[in-house]
Amino acid sequence: MQSAFITSIEEHPFFTDWTGPDTCALHKAAREMDYAEGEVIYDIGGKELGVFLILEGEVTFFSKIGEHYAEIDRRSVGAVFGDVSFMTSSPHRIRAVAHTSCRIGLIPAKAMDEYLGQIPPPVFKLLRSMVDHISKTTRACSEQLVQHQKLALLGGMVNSIVHDFKSPFQMINLGAEMIDSIAKDRQVHRLCSSITDQVGRMLEMSTELGEYSRGQSSFNFQRVNLRKIVDQFVESQSPLLSKEGFSLDRDIAEVEMDADPQKIMRLLQNLVSNAAESMPAGRGKVSISAAPAPDGESLVMRISDNGTGIPESIRDSFWNPFVTSGKPHGIGLGTSIVKSIVDGHGGTIDFSTETGKGTTFTITLPLFQTAVS
Repeated sequence: MQSAFITSIEEHPFFTDWTGPDTCALHKAAREMDYAEGEVIYDIGGKELGVFLILEGEVTFFSKIGEHYAEIDRRSVGAVFGDVSFMTSSPHRIRAVAHTSCRIGLIPAKAMDEYLGQIPPPVFKLLRSMVDHISKTTRACSEQLVQHQKLALLGGMVNSIVHDFKSPFQMINLGAEMIDSIAKDRQVHRLCSSITDQVGRMLEMSTELGEYSRGQSSFNFQRVNLRKIVDQFVESQSPLLSKEGFSLDRDIAEVEMDADPQKIMRLLQNLVSNAAESMPAGRGKVSISAAPAPDGESLVMRISDNGTGIPESIRDSFWNPFVTSGKPHGIGLGTSIVKSIVDGHGGTIDFSTETGKGTTFTITLPLFQTAVS
């Protein structure tokens, strides 16, 4: 059982099996530091490298996902940390915080370098390579863990919201149906139909988000006409587009395919909404085109805009959950849901973007699925 504290750096387990003049040099180079509860020992991007030894107290480690920090580990007396950044000669990738008041020993990077300099260069190079690989793998696993936790929390919230909103949605539908039954004006009929369609779509979107948060996804493949789906989407969006002054052009070939029509509508909704948010009011242009691919087995759809382009800072992680930029009310799930829809259809999606000029998404979808209801 580990004691509550370690009297001196020399007694830390890090030195248990070390003897000789070289370890004495490390002892002399090391220094002790005291931290109050909640004080940051080092932050992400910090460059005070070396090997940190916990002599007293507990240290908590945080990873940054988007704009938020999530706890990924906690260590106590006798533990060693900071060694990964030292071995890879890279800034710290996690934040270390004193969970309680702490006494920490630090062996500076220079002293460790001098000691490890005695190892044959090929062996030392191999060691650095192995540590770097472990570091990247650990970081990826911690990010995935945090994402799964956030998705689970989001799923619970969505289920609760859908449950609470079902009654109001039903009342809205009932009201629209009653008005539709007594109205004689064609425009009123169209608006009532739009209301019931949009309420149904909201419920479907909520259900889909709940499924996504649980890692589930169900597809109802049917033989559909893509042009009709796009026309239906454009009609449903026309009031919003007119209000914002955006134009939406479409050039869709007469082609039938096996697809889930609601999922395709969701894909269009997410990508066009993202485009609308990136474009100048009154001067925004979106175009949707689709045509069969030369192989005769798939189609290629492109959605283009003249917006500001995807920020360089998120291009590499664009399809990951909770990645967002410049959207005060966004949570960063729209594009990851789009990716899951394309994957579920057995297709591919990619983008080309240029800052200040716009973005084009290129989607390739198979025309045929193995099982269609």
